Amino acid sequence: MGDGLVFVRGGGGNSVVLAHGRRALVFDPKTWPFERAVRDALREAGADAAWIVESHAHFDHVQAATEYTGAMLIASPFTAALAAHGSLSGALPRPPAVPSLPVRTRLTLDLGGEPAVVVALAPAHTGGDVALWLPARRVLATGDCFDAGFYPHVDPFIGGTMTGYLASLERLAAFDAEVVLPGHGPAATGRDLAAYRDWLRSLHDEVARARREGASRSQIVERLSPRGAETYEDLGLFSSRRAVVEALLDAPSEGIPEGRGRDVRSVP
Repeated sequence: MGDGLVFVRGGGGNSVVLAHGRRALVFDPKTWPFERAVRDALREAGADAAWIVESHAHFDHVQAATEYTGAMLIASPFTAALAAHGSLSGALPRPPAVPSLPVRTRLTLDLGGEPAVVVALAPAHTGGDVALWLPARRVLATGDCFDAGFYPHVDPFIGGTMTGYLASLERLAAFDAEVVLPGHGPAATGRDLAAYRDWLRSLHDEVARARREGASRSQIVERLSPRGAETYEDLGLFSSRRAVVEALLDAPSEGIPEGRGRDVRSVP
């Protein structure tokens, strides 16, 4: 994308490499063996990874972080706690790397005079998501808090909520980015992100209105989940309009849903 910025699509979650001189920042290093594409981008830039930023805890985005032993690993406290407690290790061939610099609000890194801002978001796709904002370029990398061309997906088993997802979209749209690099799918624009936010806000309001009118859960799901309603790709369990409606019905006004999978409230 010019001036040391590379968008590495696919192979699990999308990745971003920003290189200045011999040092680089990697946003989501992917999973094996697809991390080779990130390493290729670093090699072509003639840079080594000085910082690895994990957008969230899912292995398709961050499993290969263990390969970068000399880099500082940055993530939300939630993601760091999951790694430290081994909460995700059972499904992985190797234990996850443990972030050494948790970001609670925002952190600004200096790459050769260019600021790179790591921004903590509300519990959304997971209980601990972060985005990357490059203000000099007006480029925003969102992790899975925005997937271009797909329905939004939350993981309630590790703290995700659809109401938090909407709050994070509001926060991300406020950056007024020109280019948005999503967690999955092709590069998008700030207008695409705002339209996605508006669509989810509208669906949230429809669910709330149906609840006030006394409709049952099954009635709301059937009424608001017609197939082919949007152009987003329906991937079934993990990404569908029906799943979004059900997640909106499940989401409390705040906090982590209770009684859904792993009890993550014990994680500091």
